[in-house]
Amino acid sequence: MVNTETPLPYPQLAGQLGYTKALHEQLRQDEGSRLLCYQCTADKATIGVGHNLQANGLPVDAEAIWKANPDQKQAFDNGKEDCWTGLVITAEQEQALLEYDIQQFENKLQEHLTWYSSLPANPRCSLTNMCFNLGWAGLSKFVNMLAALEAGDYEMAANEALDSNWAKQVGARSYRVTEQMRTPESRN
Repeated sequence: MVNTETPLPYPQLAGQLGYTKALHEQLRQDEGSRLLCYQCTADKATIGVGHNLQANGLPVDAEAIWKANPDQKQAFDNGKEDCWTGLVITAEQEQALLEYDIQQFENKLQEHLTWYSSLPANPRCSLTNMCFNLGWAGLSKFVNMLAALEAGDYEMAANEALDSNWAKQVGARSYRVTEQMRTPESRN
């Protein structure tokens, strides 16, 4: 049976909650959060809020994480592909990884989109969320959406995002992201 209900938007938009807090909460909702390593839908070793261990390793607090996970450290040092299996982190380490990952995506967006930091909080939060999900390589293929965002046409940008394979793949997340994108100013 097909669910025909409209998904709920984010409880609070970036313009209401503040960009950083909203982005953290939205990524936790969209990506989930796990303190034990798992295989994501792309079959990558992942931990925390969507942190891809295979691609990005442990960029923060590595010494403490390895100390708490000696079997995984030994497997990593020995070059075992499944070295991440069973890796556990603390809530504080999860937060540090999330902040690191967000900073990396924001840097990439600022590097490629000179206008990124001048976007209102809601569309900027949506764009960062999409980059977190797709990476810059995937997001950069949204040429029409990016052009609409640069022009300040948030309605068109949201429609372009929804007219994509990404929207079909992530389902309700695409609705939440685009509803926020098309609302540049905070709603009360």
